[in-house]
Amino acid sequence: MTNNISFLSLLERTPPIQQIIDAGIVPRLVHFLTLSQSPKLQFEASWILTNIASGTSEQTKFVVDAGAVPYFIHLMASPDAELAEQAVWALGNIAGDSVELRDYVTDKGAISALLQLGESENGKKRLATLRNVAWTISNLCRAKPSPPLSRTKLFLPLLTDIVQQGRDPEATTDACWALSYISDGAEENIQAVLDSGVVPRLVELLSSNSALIPPLRTLGNIATGNEAQTQVVVNLHAIPVFCELLSNNKTQIRKETCWTLSNITAGTESQIQAVIDAGIMPKLIAILNSNSEDRAVRKEAAWAIANTCRSCTDQHIRYLVNEKAVYPLTKLLFESDDKVILVALEALEGILKCAKNNDYLKEVANMVRKRDGVTQLKQLQSHNNSNISRRSLNLTEEYFLEDDNNSGNGDDKEEDNEDDDDDEEEDDDDEEEEEDDDDNGVVEDEEEDDDDQQG
Repeated sequence: MTNNISFLSLLERTPPIQQIIDAGIVPRLVHFLTLSQSPKLQFEASWILTNIASGTSEQTKFVVDAGAVPYFIHLMASPDAELAEQAVWALGNIAGDSVELRDYVTDKGAISALLQLGESENGKKRLATLRNVAWTISNLCRAKPSPPLSRTKLFLPLLTDIVQQGRDPEATTDACWALSYISDGAEENIQAVLDSGVVPRLVELLSSNSALIPPLRTLGNIATGNEAQTQVVVNLHAIPVFCELLSNNKTQIRKETCWTLSNITAGTESQIQAVIDAGIMPKLIAILNSNSEDRAVRKEAAWAIANTCRSCTDQHIRYLVNEKAVYPLTKLLFESDDKVILVALEALEGILKCAKNNDYLKEVANMVRKRDGVTQLKQLQSHNNSNISRRSLNLTEEYFLEDDNNSGNGDDKEEDNEDDDDDEEEDDDDEEEEEDDDDNGVVEDEEEDDDDQQG
């Protein structure tokens, strides 16, 4: 009977999951997992149950409720390599279904069995098992609320070995995804990843032909940490690599790179200077100026520049003015996204304040006027977002009060060498695989596609 069901699964493009459940044979299939004297039968049953666990949440839970998880954990130690591999696959499908099932698999003791199998396979020839181990670990580390660090840090030695050895691109990618999930949290999570010794290798991977998003996401998470943790990324000479990635033809990579840079520019004066020294600011400004660039990329670039205005020196502000950052920041006042408008208001406020204190307010004010910024500031004073209306009013009263009584500003305008033609950048909507947070530097995540996989 099992062979017939397995053959039926092979014939169907979409396995007849509900048909098998309705036939009432799932408990029988789970029983077959216990028949150690028949590893072939165990494998066939595992294969079918893996496919069922790749279905809907209700179908996955049916497998769990039938008691399959403890048996799959036990089968990971099977001397039959194919059977152990299939058991890992099934657990990965179950853990990837929901936070509740992720934690259930962990509570049943999957971590130690998974590590034992992963350590025995790492360095051996059977790459398929190593891939399934890395993928299942990533599912055990993903989703919010995040699992406790006391659990996920147990995976770090194996994940580090997989990434360092780089035997298989797919396993390396999934290991990097797991690292990104572990580092997405408190400073202690970030420090655990730093202490693993894997971070220099992550920077190297950004210059390889492998999937770029997972190591980039992990480095971006590290840059959200304290000043010392962010400095590790700087010291590893990652910033020049980020500069190159800003020209990548993948929209998601440009977005992640801008987000990572926004976390660095939110740091110390020296970290901001490192970004400037790498020649990144002109590229960020060009992104803001480009009408062809994806809106999400421009939003993250705006954060990167705005964060620079928070903790930088007067020299840094002067540099931004010389690079004509005021023009695209003023342009952002016309956006429909409240968060983007607030970012622009905050950045312009920082620049105008510095300009006033250093006797070049007229220059900056005229840049704002040239992009109809004063008119828009007045419009924003009636915005339904109280923060926007208040800040717009404050900026107008502090720096543009004279405009209320002087509708013509021709005498104040200065000639500039700005090229009014917006920079055109090729917009490629092809995106790497994979997750979402939010603003001031938390990019929207593009999650891994394969949290469930059919056998």
